[in-house]
Amino acid sequence: MRVVKLFLNFLVLTSVLFLITSCGGGDTNPVIPNPFSGSYEGTYTGTESGTWTGTVTTSGVFNVTIWSPSLGQCTGVGTVTQTGGVSLQTSGAGGGSGVTFNWTGSIDTSTHNCSGSWTSSAGYSGTWTGHET
Repeated sequence: MRVVKLFLNFLVLTSVLFLITSCGGGDTNPVIPNPFSGSYEGTYTGTESGTWTGTVTTSGVFNVTIWSPSLGQCTGVGTVTQTGGVSLQTSGAGGGSGVTFNWTGSIDTSTHNCSGSWTSSAGYSGTWTGHET
């Protein structure tokens, strides 16, 4: 009986060691936090002008609130790449109008200033600028 217990203990220990060395021996694919994570604010101009604020998460999700003179508050979500590329679309429009905004651009790697262009489903367009706060 003692030999059986020793053998079972041996099997359990070798199984645990196998799992530790094969699964937890080091992360070969670590998650690198987005270098642009933080809070941002700025303005947009063109057919219409307004202000915006946003937050970039450590995973690169860009949550934005846009204040439009004609539509009120609009919220959007998009992405910021590890190299600073920006792409986002409003998920809704103020006042239930159904107008959406599409933004593209970039964030400067050294200054964290950002800029780009925007278009709307209503045919409006222009540019946007901002900076990390």
